[in-house]
Amino acid sequence: MRGAGGSPRGPVRRSVRRPPVVRLGAPLVAVFAVAAFVAANAAVVAVIAERAHPRATNWPDASFTFWPERRWSEVEGAIDALPGAGRLTKSVLGTIAYRGKAYPVHLLSFAARAGRPRVLLVGSIHGTEPAGGRALLELAGEMAADPSLLADVAVDIVPIANPWGWVHGYRYTGNGADINRDFASQRTQESALLRGLMRDRGPYDLVMDLHESKKAGYFVYEYLPPHEGFGSTFTGLVETGGERLEDWYREWFWRAEDGVLRVPTPALWWVTAARQLSLEQYARLHGTRHAYTVETPVDDVFADRVRMHREAVEAFVRRVSDGAAAEQPSAR
Repeated sequence: MRGAGGSPRGPVRRSVRRPPVVRLGAPLVAVFAVAAFVAANAAVVAVIAERAHPRATNWPDASFTFWPERRWSEVEGAIDALPGAGRLTKSVLGTIAYRGKAYPVHLLSFAARAGRPRVLLVGSIHGTEPAGGRALLELAGEMAADPSLLADVAVDIVPIANPWGWVHGYRYTGNGADINRDFASQRTQESALLRGLMRDRGPYDLVMDLHESKKAGYFVYEYLPPHEGFGSTFTGLVETGGERLEDWYREWFWRAEDGVLRVPTPALWWVTAARQLSLEQYARLHGTRHAYTVETPVDDVFADRVRMHREAVEAFVRRVSDGAAAEQPSAR
């Protein structure tokens, strides 16, 4: 086609209007980033709270009668038999009472010379997990009989942290609360006593909480990088003892490997926000570098579970003691 002047007419060009580019200012980008961070952390806290079981779901009413499964006189007898001289001081943190029954929470303190590491050992915070309490009572008996045993470390032992649950063979307290999910809220009598102990005498150099689980193998919770914690020591103890290491259990986003479940310390702030903090997690957040939970399988032979608790405790205490000795300047 030609135009009026005989010249060919080219294609008609139409300008395309592009939408304006929206550029977010740096302050707005920062706001969106903070909002995303807060939302992500809130979601993690919600997941932790949802998966936790801070209370018994089938707690009976006040008319229900709990029948004792164990005799508290056995604990009292073992403690009374300890000589109250030398390194040992026997005391009571406090008395807990439920449903007309009252029990003391005993504290066994073994002194050491000034400047030496201080250790807190806690057993049977869940009443269905008796091996840790037995291991600590046996250890206290041997330390009282042999003043040279772990003599370079000041050791506080709470052998039965949940006496009502221990007597009645029940995981929870006498009102259905889980002590080991209560160290952020401090609603139970027992967590208040233990927090008071850690506040008054802490921070400890080592805190160990002895538990049992329904998992098939032995494992330990650790809140330090692999080269800084004692997890590898626990792995070696279990392998030497011919026991099975737990490799499948998962806690939130982390899985046990070679019997060690490593949880980064910053993750404990999520647990705090979810109000599900355990004893050793509370200790880790309040100045204790080495805080561990030892888990033995309840389906294993009782004597083997007690033995592994004993071996783990003594090995970890010696590592703290040796580390403190290595840090001291050499005498000239």
